[in-house]
Amino acid sequence: MVEFTEAGLQEQLHNISQLRSKYLTRFLALFNSGWLENNALFHALLFFTSLMVIVAIFSQLRSLKLFAFHPVFMTIGTLIFLAEGIATYRNPTLLEVFSPIMQHGKKVKVRVIHQSLQIIGSFFIGMGLLFMFANKGFEKKTVLPHTLHSLVGTVAILFLVVQAVAGSQKMAQLESKVVVKIRRWHGDSGLLLWDLLCLTMLLGMFEFFTFTLTNIFVELCVFATWIVVHIQMRRKGDHLGEDEAQQVEQVPESREDI
Repeated sequence: MVEFTEAGLQEQLHNISQLRSKYLTRFLALFNSGWLENNALFHALLFFTSLMVIVAIFSQLRSLKLFAFHPVFMTIGTLIFLAEGIATYRNPTLLEVFSPIMQHGKKVKVRVIHQSLQIIGSFFIGMGLLFMFANKGFEKKTVLPHTLHSLVGTVAILFLVVQAVAGSQKMAQLESKVVVKIRRWHGDSGLLLWDLLCLTMLLGMFEFFTFTLTNIFVELCVFATWIVVHIQMRRKGDHLGEDEAQQVEQVPESREDI
């Protein structure tokens, strides 16, 4: 029964990834999108967007309040560490930077980089969550989700916990040299988690920011980052070797091979 349920989950998540890939392909066909795969542009966009969001937060608050640390930590955890961790399997930059000081082959190095970035990103998100609870307690407000932002965010946090557990199990299985792969849905669910986190951010920005051209620009930057991460995941991942590249061609925009 467990195997049947997990197989069904894998199929549903893979269908979502295929549907997302289909609409993304249609969107990218509207213009020359090759430049969006540029390595330098990708990393620059992550840091620029994160900086713009943080600046917009303090421009809105105009003071250092306890609540401010909630979106700041969430932004850093999501747009820098989680995004970099996801794209590591397709974008070779971090592998090229850290490879000289790491042992083992390229695949192992990429897995370690991915796992490390996801752990750090999850820590920042957890800290952002704690600041939100602390602010709610200080202002004597309910911690129960009651807005669209908080509802989607709650789902995203629960999904993040599931991803963390599944990822840990996969890493343990890979280190044990067992040939049979487990939690094959982890890659597709990771992309869905990315969607939920970005949607949560945008909903929070719509609720919190005032309607100005600057804030609209920041929101567009977040949306662009959301899309560009998916574009990165459509790449072949040639830096991992010929076998890995062939797997990517067979499973577009999926991290099933992680």
